Amino acid sequence: MIRASGKLVLLKLPARMLAVPGILMIFLLLSLASLPWLSLTTDEPIHYRYGMRILNSDAGRFDDSVMPISALNAFPAWLGEHLPDSMLSRGLRHYQVGRLPTLVVAVLLGYAVYAWSRKLYGFAGGLLSLFLYSFDPNLLAHSRLITQDLFLAASVVLSFYFVWRFARRRSLARAMSAAMFVGLAQVTKYTAVVLPLFVVAMLLVYDGRRLFWLARRREWGRLTRYGGRSFGFALLFLGVSLLIINVAFLGEYTLRPLRDYRFRSPFFQAVQAGAGAAGEVPVPVPQPYLQGLDAVVAKERSGHGHGRIYLLGELRGENGFAGYYVIAYALKTPLAMQGVFVLAMVGLLKKWHWTRVIRREQFLLVPIVVFGLYFNLLFRAQIGLRFLLMMFPLMHVLSGGLLQGFRRWGVPRRLVLGAGMAWIAVSVLSYFPDYLAYFNEIVWDRRLAYRYLADSNLDWGQSDVFLREYLARHPEAMLEPEEITRGEVIVRVNNLVGITEDPERYARLRESCTPVATIGHAYLLYEIPCEMETTPGED
Repeated sequence: MIRASGKLVLLKLPARMLAVPGILMIFLLLSLASLPWLSLTTDEPIHYRYGMRILNSDAGRFDDSVMPISALNAFPAWLGEHLPDSMLSRGLRHYQVGRLPTLVVAVLLGYAVYAWSRKLYGFAGGLLSLFLYSFDPNLLAHSRLITQDLFLAASVVLSFYFVWRFARRRSLARAMSAAMFVGLAQVTKYTAVVLPLFVVAMLLVYDGRRLFWLARRREWGRLTRYGGRSFGFALLFLGVSLLIINVAFLGEYTLRPLRDYRFRSPFFQAVQAGAGAAGEVPVPVPQPYLQGLDAVVAKERSGHGHGRIYLLGELRGENGFAGYYVIAYALKTPLAMQGVFVLAMVGLLKKWHWTRVIRREQFLLVPIVVFGLYFNLLFRAQIGLRFLLMMFPLMHVLSGGLLQGFRRWGVPRRLVLGAGMAWIAVSVLSYFPDYLAYFNEIVWDRRLAYRYLADSNLDWGQSDVFLREYLARHPEAMLEPEEITRGEVIVRVNNLVGITEDPERYARLRESCTPVATIGHAYLLYEIPCEMETTPGED
């Protein structure tokens, strides 16, 4: 309160000014509070190690999946190593501190989701999008890991957002913003290598009507100026991307001729063989960047290196399952969240207008459709829903369209929406602190989640803290004994289903026994002898 003209005046902040930081704070707290319970996942040490290597001026690869963005996670430990020994330096070297840069980026991405949705659908739509983002278990799960999936999601979403802004007004500042995020995406994960194609295609679609009109009227001069200006912007995007890639990979062996590479993938081998004299031309990217891209293409096309693929109780080899990611999305996304997205899409179709969609929603719809088709029909690394993480923020932005005209809603519709939001929150919080293992109510019995999905959808090494605590309280329990005998037996999910172990080892246990409990979701507890299921003709 302040005193003005002898009167007390109460200053009240509008609710909308508090809502956005309030929801982001909830997201931040849900992530931070879960950290003490989350052991290092399988891939985190690899990325952490490469991030430290980058900071120590060495971009050499030891794994095809590592990327320089992990230097953000390793920076606190690197700084701690260069400070005098103290509580601060020792604290900075703790792996939990290395997870905080990912969380900071996740919060910034949440605000970007809100900002984009608000520009399209107003404050209510932006708030709905932000709520869905903040209670998305898949985003919560990866918001506190030393991995690349959240960084990719952030750079991809921000790339499309700034490309959309650039499409609306072709200024140098907006071009630089878009180019910067397209370039940053290239050093997060190789999925982003297709972003330049997206940019070109969507801008051509955006300008298509105008270009057709100019061609029809034979305005060749204006078409030429358009082409020249577009070529200039394309060079800017290319130059910024190349600069970021070279800086991130420390310029290691940049300008090495194409003929000097030894490629593994048939695609790059064919490019090299057909290059002819062009093979003498220096390649303007660092060797570790191109080597990693080649390795990822070879691994993804052959299916080798990803291990066995598991879905709905069936184990397959390198070819995997068509529609794997559709099923994973249906099982691992809150049902009400899926419902909101479907209703928003129905509303968009009802009000469909090509000009409007081309100028607004295409920058959200096109990547969702293209990525969705590619990952479900062509992509062979079917080891976790995390590969689609960049699609979720885009879907949440589109979901904000459900609240267009919210002021005209009656009480019943508002109550239904409120109930749906409450359902999402309760469903997700019931899995605290292990959001990685989240399954919606389709999988009602959490002991049996392994019958639907495994790998990094359920067991990514995140539950070792729970396992150690359980073994300390129950020293008689046996962790994966060579022989299954009487007593408490604990088996890791991925070993049970045969992803990381011989499928025959636990076949009888898997097919005939039901676990009595889970230990941090990634470990299953059996009491032997268990109640065996019998087949017809057996006693």
